[in-house]
Amino acid sequence: MMAFIHRKVKGMKEGEKTAEINAVIETYGKNVSYIDFDALNPIIDEIQLILFLKYSDN
Repeated sequence: MMAFIHRKVKGMKEGEKTAEINAVIETYGKNVSYIDFDALNPIIDEIQLILFLKYSDN
């Protein structure tokens, strides 16, 4: 499926290409990670709060 998309967008005129399309062309066939570790920060904050409340001297 990615091969089809790559062929399709590679043939587009330069003025029609968006940043996303250029990213597909640039990264096709390469290992790419889309993991956003910053998305874990709210979970980490919540766990730290729970642990703080559990082990604090209240």
